[in-house]
Amino acid sequence: MNMTFNVKEPYVFKTELCKLFYKYGADKCPAIRHSYSPEYYTLLKEYKSQFTDILEIGVGNDCQLRYSDKFAKIQISSDSIDWVFEYIPGASLRAWRDFFTDANVYGIDIDKNVLFEEERIKCFYADQSNEEELENTIRDIEKYTNNKNQKFDLIVDDGSHIISHMILSFKILSKYMRINGIYIIEDIKKEDIDRFKNIELPMGIEIIKVYEGKDSQDGFIAYQRTAVAALDRRSMRKYLPTISELIDRLSIVQLKEVFIPEHKEEYAQEIKDIVHDLDELGLNGNMIRTTIVLAQMNLHIWHNETEYRKGEGDGNLGLTHGLNGIRNTAKNIIQDQLEDGGRKDYKVDCIAAEFEDWEVSW
Repeated sequence: MNMTFNVKEPYVFKTELCKLFYKYGADKCPAIRHSYSPEYYTLLKEYKSQFTDILEIGVGNDCQLRYSDKFAKIQISSDSIDWVFEYIPGASLRAWRDFFTDANVYGIDIDKNVLFEEERIKCFYADQSNEEELENTIRDIEKYTNNKNQKFDLIVDDGSHIISHMILSFKILSKYMRINGIYIIEDIKKEDIDRFKNIELPMGIEIIKVYEGKDSQDGFIAYQRTAVAALDRRSMRKYLPTISELIDRLSIVQLKEVFIPEHKEEYAQEIKDIVHDLDELGLNGNMIRTTIVLAQMNLHIWHNETEYRKGEGDGNLGLTHGLNGIRNTAKNIIQDQLEDGGRKDYKVDCIAAEFEDWEVSW
């Protein structure tokens, strides 16, 4: 399908995003329908070369844009713009790709007929009204990117525009925002704006823009995850320290889980709580915890072998063998997180009954 736009003066595009959305026929610009593009440019211009992963709900179809004359009349007089176009799905995905010069763009849609793949764009199937399908789609993207900890810098909901779907999608997908990541919910009716202003926000996420637009269906809300916001809202976390203090505490509690076996369950729960808080701060708590375990096991193994070389014991070979199993488990977990495709070591179940206190609460 071809699309041709012949712009006549006095119409002038205000921003680069206005031009790009218009170029590809996306309805996010005033020349076609919505007045979002100037606002988006203000929000996103500082991240133009920084954002690397973009996700949009709604690849697009030609149903709402088929009657181009209707939208021309809404937007601008016939003297200002003369246009003929056939809409091509993926318009805004292409605009995001061109604007964010180093980004990969992922689209999700319930209509399998509009899914496509081209340079730095890949589309996936998902029903945004279904929590399990949204999570499964994130897993599919993780497999595609070979990144088990996939996060996004910008998420845009231009999907069904059904309130329950929009709120569910935000609840699920906002977990996958990076620090400084932005989540935009589009096409909110004026009478529904307050519902989105008052939804319960995940820790570390705040509203940065409420835009009501030029008519009753031209609104959006933008949310952002910030490290500062997460730290300022510490009362919602299980622990209050800074990130460095959390990681330091995690390394200490990991030792206590082994060396104070009478409180093993309590320390195991504390480890879970700290990992939870690190995740809430946009980090990978499990990866940090596993790295700590790996370092500690290596330290103990090194100590035992050093003592043996000094002739001050047998190197506690039974325990060292068991610790090596824990070490291998940690390495395998890290490898699973990164999906680097390397060889795994399956000598992991090596703890003898007499050393069961050393077992780690994975």
